[in-house]
Amino acid sequence: MWAASKYLSRLLRPLRPSCSAAVCTQCHQLRSNLHTTGRFFGASSARRAQDLKYSMSAWAVEQQMTNNVRQQVDPSAALPTSSVATSRVRRQQRKRRALLQTYEGPGPYLFGMARAEAFDLAAVIQDHHITDLYEATFVAEDSEETLHLVPKRKYSVNPNAIREFYLFSDGVVMFVNLDDTERAQILERLKPYETGSYPQQLVEEETEKTSFQLVESKSGIKGDTIQLNASMYEQEGHQSNKAISERFALSHGMALSVKIGIWESQLDTVAEPLLALAKDLRSGVVRVNQNDVLVKCGELHTLRQTINLDCELTSPDYYWDRPDLELLYKESLRHFETNRRLAMINKKIDYCEEMMHLLDGVLSHRHSAKLEWIIIILIVFEVVFGCIHLADRQQWISFPISFSPADSKKLTESRD
Repeated sequence: MWAASKYLSRLLRPLRPSCSAAVCTQCHQLRSNLHTTGRFFGASSARRAQDLKYSMSAWAVEQQMTNNVRQQVDPSAALPTSSVATSRVRRQQRKRRALLQTYEGPGPYLFGMARAEAFDLAAVIQDHHITDLYEATFVAEDSEETLHLVPKRKYSVNPNAIREFYLFSDGVVMFVNLDDTERAQILERLKPYETGSYPQQLVEEETEKTSFQLVESKSGIKGDTIQLNASMYEQEGHQSNKAISERFALSHGMALSVKIGIWESQLDTVAEPLLALAKDLRSGVVRVNQNDVLVKCGELHTLRQTINLDCELTSPDYYWDRPDLELLYKESLRHFETNRRLAMINKKIDYCEEMMHLLDGVLSHRHSAKLEWIIIILIVFEVVFGCIHLADRQQWISFPISFSPADSKKLTESRD
């Protein structure tokens, strides 16, 4: 027992400066208990067994206090080193949602392309080759301007994935998370229902693409990514009316942006020859005729009418009684700068029309000048013939042929 007491003193000596008062008190009490046990070492076997049991419990208390003291001295001892502690820390981490695992980063894309001037949606929804694979419904019950198509569940590999496409009556199609092969098959099937198809090169040049993802924040557009609220999708599902309406509102602005890209290209095609005409005017030469000016004016007026009157994308009635969706739609318009681009197109059309009016005025003036010269020449001829006739009657000048009516009558009778 004396050796155990000495060993305990040697063990506690380097730890005393950092021990608290309570720990030191427990250590001194343990030493006194060990000395008491040593005094009764020569007692009976029953007493020795009881003392031995007490000593073992005291040794356990000593080991517990030593571990506590070491944790106070070494801060690294408090780190979770065992597998139990590590698993406890891992269980505290928040578990990812199933939807967020599918769309946790940018990757699924929203493709938009303008194929033609218009789509015949009433004929599309009657095509069994399309409706057998996709569930087709109009976005608004009281309007047939936009068709929403979703792959049927029996043909979906992952029913939780957002896969769909929107058809706008203005000739724009928006694909949501559909691969290249499926998009090509859909476009091939839609060709018979296109009115005024655009050239393939123009369609490819004006195709737009943006990524989307599910986030914890509210739905909107941040940077170049469309963000959808994950909580709402988990509660109501991605095929609920609210979820579909949100995606439609955000896609609507992008569809208008794609259509504006087509109009910008068409305007550039019409306005490009005007640059050469402006240079010709500076040199005093006009290389066009009245018919060419009329054709250009007709093209410009047709484009202006399409943009401001005929296109449903620029004047949607869907958001009149849906203010929450109207906010998303306007946010999409701001992101793609559609209002500024439309204003710029109208200004360019105004400039082109002014140029056409100027050319029309120049050509009209030239035509009037030609008519005036023709009239002047005719008047000169009339004056000349009148002078000759007067000189003949007054016999101021003798002509081999008389111009008087009497002489003409005599000449006719002699011939008979």
